Amino acid sequence: ATSVELIKDSNSLNMKTNGAIGGVQMTLSHSEGFVLNLTEDAYLADYNTEGTTTTLVIVRPENNELFTRILLA
Repeated sequence: ATSVELIKDSNSLNMKTNGAIGGVQMTLSHSEGFVLNLTEDAYLADYNTEGTTTTLVIVRPENNELFTRILLA
């Protein structure tokens, strides 16, 4: 891919690309209690949260959805 557009809605982050993506790494800043569910359609998808910062890595994602946010009651 030569371009990627990240699309955020209230509970998920998706991407729109013009080709294959080898991997995604990003760092998120958020409030306490933030929980996410990474895509299972990837070679590897994992994250680490420390306090209010989460770093995630997704290798060879196979669809456009990167993660969904889990809303806690």
